[in-house]
Amino acid sequence: MLGDSLKRRRSGPSSSEPGPPRDRKLPKLLGPFSLTRWGMLAAIIGVVSFGVGYLLSTLVLFPRPETAGAGVPVPELYDQTLSDAEATLRELGLELGDVRELTSATTDSGRVLAQDPVPGQQLLPGASVAVGVSAGAPELRVPPLAGLGQATARDLLETLGFDVAVQQTRSAAF
Repeated sequence: MLGDSLKRRRSGPSSSEPGPPRDRKLPKLLGPFSLTRWGMLAAIIGVVSFGVGYLLSTLVLFPRPETAGAGVPVPELYDQTLSDAEATLRELGLELGDVRELTSATTDSGRVLAQDPVPGQQLLPGASVAVGVSAGAPELRVPPLAGLGQATARDLLETLGFDVAVQQTRSAAF
């Protein structure tokens, strides 16, 4: 009766009466995968967040370093004398920095063996270039060899970097 119709309206449609469709789906945009509205919103928020983070990191946190438009290329100083190297640097507006002596058996004394920074790098005017200058061949002392056999003495001297030549002579004492 009257109470039955009110009960039916409050509890929803009965199983015999068709109600509104409950399965409303968005069109399938990605083949077997379908995105819901929340999924699309999350994807948009993710892309926007990534873009904002990228811009923040590249422009604010880690900006591009200033270009060295007024930079001076470092010249090659190898095999120059120390005074020539200093003059070359002065002509370019650079200064001679630390000078260290290095031993070298192949380079004449007073010649540049090494430099820092290497040739071609850009420096601001007034910056210094450190060099390593040859002090000549290292002085080696001959160790005491008395009492050693010829083969042992030769091996010891060759190990220390000496060139060994054997010359046999007769002693007047024997």
